[in-house]
Amino acid sequence: MYMVPFNDFWEDFENPIDRFFDRFDLSKNFKSLAAVSAGMPKTDIKETDTNYEIKTDLPGVKKENIEVSLDNGYLNITASTKSESDEKDDNGNYIRRERSTGTYSRRFKVDESLTEKDIKADFKDGVLTLVYPKPQKQLESQKKVISIEG
Repeated sequence: MYMVPFNDFWEDFENPIDRFFDRFDLSKNFKSLAAVSAGMPKTDIKETDTNYEIKTDLPGVKKENIEVSLDNGYLNITASTKSESDEKDDNGNYIRRERSTGTYSRRFKVDESLTEKDIKADFKDGVLTLVYPKPQKQLESQKKVISIEG
């Protein structure tokens, strides 16, 4: 009785599957979507003497699909993306047709006295930058002595 070595069998089995999936190299078409769909694009928070700066990478997201809101002392960032890819042969028949969506949402606790006018937002080259002032430290009240009569 002749037995086929397992490795030879597995190579024969694996190659047609690999060849099939090689046709659908998703990394080319959905790199930016993958970053957002994964749920956590890179976010950096920087503190200066007077401000906080939040930078969030949102590659492939359009400005109109980003919403920044302020709600009860929380700064909310929501971004969504939608991607479609159609490839047809010479006769107009689909070889591949894919659709994908992704949503990203983050929430940051901020000073409750902050208003939407205090927050500066900029979106350039796939990076959302939010700058807002640090809360003003209240001056410590000076001790006042109250005289006691009598």
